[in-house]
Formats: sequence, structure tokens, C-alpha cells
Amino acid sequence: MTLASAVRALLYTTLAFALGSADGKSVGVKLKEAKMFMELAGKQWSRAEYDERSVPVLYIYQRDPLLDAQGEPVVPNIAVTIEELPLGKDVAAFSASKRAATPFTVDRMLTHQGGDLKYKNAIGFQGRYTGNDREHTVLVVHAINGLYGVELICDVPSELFEQVAPEFRSTVRSLR
Repeated sequence: MTLASAVRALLYTTLAFALGSADGKSVGVKLKEAKMFMELAGKQWSRAEYDERSVPVLYIYQRDPLLDAQGEPVVPNIAVTIEELPLGKDVAAFSASKRAATPFTVDRMLTHQGGDLKYKNAIGFQGRYTGNDREHTVLVVHAINGLYGVELICDVPSELFEQVAPEFRSTVRSLR
């Protein structure tokens, strides 16, 4: 990484987290490639990775650890990927292609009409998968803004989901 790109990354991180929201608790995040925005539910969340050169572009946010039933620390994650889409691709087709690539059991749909999502050109799911011998609960949102598709995945072991569910739901609702 060059000095210029390191400085740019530091400035971007500082700016993104300085945006904040009116409630003083959430932290604003600009998803610049898709010209979208979301809010992380508090300063216990921080950016762990950002790779603007990857295809798709990748953002990963991690929460301060929670303790599982065995007293082991577990770090909840929010991952966002952004990719350029062919002209005319709709959100249902984008979501179907993403779900085929990342299978999970759908427990319920998240919709704009149901109040789960504010952004209208999006569809979401709450579901489960098993990874590393643990069941995980995920909130997954697929959205399109112009020529960019966004996949937002909130992920935590199921035993800890209820502890972070309000934070995950707040982030999902804030996507715009």
C-alpha cells in the first residue's frame, strides 16, 4: 500500500465515522461505489476491511466481541459487497443469483412493505446456515442503485443473535 492510499483510507475512515446520525449513537457509513449510505448501530462497530480494488468491492465491519455460552468471545460481522451490474438487471434477478452463490435456509423475508427495509429497490431475508460446526443466523439484503448491486450480510452465531438483532435490524433499515 502506498503512502497516498494509506492516507486516503485513513481520511475515508475518519470521514465515514464522523458522519454519525442525529441520535448520537449510530455511525454513518458511505458506500461510495453504489452512492448509498447506511448506519451502524453504535461505536462498538468498526471497519475491519475495505478493498476498493476487489471485484466486487468489499467492506467488512466487526462488532466488539460478545461472549458465547462457553464464555468464548465471538465477533459479529456485517459484510457489504458492491458490484457493477448489467443495464436493466432487476433486484429479484440480482437476489436470486446471489442466493444461489451463498445458500442459506430462509426463515422469513424482509420487505419495504413490511417495514424491515426503507430502501424500496431491495429485498431481504432472515435465515440460517451452519459454518464451523455452529448454526449462524443472518440478515441478508440485496439492493440495486443505478448500475450497482449491493449485498449486505449481517452474521452471528444463532445463540447470540437476539443480543445483536436490534443492531442488525437498525443497520438493515438504514440502508439508503
